[in-house]
Amino acid sequence: MKINKINLIFFICFIIQYNTSISQQFKSTSSSNEPIEIYADNGIEWHKNSKKYVALGNAQAISGSLSLKSDKIEAYYNETKNSSMDIANVIAKKNVVIEDKKMKIVGGNFAEYNVKKDYFKVNGSKLQLTSQMNILRSNNRMEYWRSKGVAVATGGAEAQKENEFIVKAKIVKTIGSSPRNEDTEMFISDLASFGTIGGGQLEYLVINHSRKMLIENVKKDILK
Repeated sequence: MKINKINLIFFICFIIQYNTSISQQFKSTSSSNEPIEIYADNGIEWHKNSKKYVALGNAQAISGSLSLKSDKIEAYYNETKNSSMDIANVIAKKNVVIEDKKMKIVGGNFAEYNVKKDYFKVNGSKLQLTSQMNILRSNNRMEYWRSKGVAVATGGAEAQKENEFIVKAKIVKTIGSSPRNEDTEMFISDLASFGTIGGGQLEYLVINHSRKMLIENVKKDILK
C-alpha cells in the first residue's frame, strides 16, 4: 500500500509541472489580421495603466508563421470601441530569436516589432539572419520588413550567399534629407540584392554599378 501511494503522488506532481506554461491571445493590427498569442513560463502580468502585458520567462509571441522568443516580452495595446485589446507594438528583451517561415534572426538583446507596419528593429552585438542560402550578419542593428521580405544591417555588416560573389554598398555620407542614414548597407550579387539603401533611382544605379564591378573584377569603388 505504501508503494502505490508514493507512485500516485509522483504522478500528480508531474502533471502539475507539465502544465505551468501560461498563454493569452490578443487581436492584431497587422494587415494579415492574424491574432497574436503570447506564452510564458513564469506568468503574464497585466499593467492596466501602461496598457501593456508583460510575459516573463521563456516568453514567446506567435502570429501565424511568425514567432518571437525572448526572456521577456512586453505587448502594448490600444483599446477599441468594443473594449477589446488591439496589440500595436511588441518589445522583446534578452536572448531574442525571430523566426518567420524560412527566415531566422538570432543574437539579439533587444527587438521592437511594429505590428501595423509589420516591421522589426533588432539590436545586438552578434546578430545573424539566415534565409535559405543567405546569411546576413551585424554587430549593431538589423531592420526587417516582414511583408516585403527585406532586411537591412548596419554596423560591421557582412553578407554571405552560397557560391556567389557579393558587393557591399554602403552610404558613406548624406547631405540634406535622405531615405536612409549614413552607414546603411546593402549587398548585391550578379542575380539578387539583399537589403536596401532607400530604393528609387539611387539604388537602381548602385545595383547596376555593383554588377559592373563584379564583371570587371573591381575590388573597391566610390559612386558619387
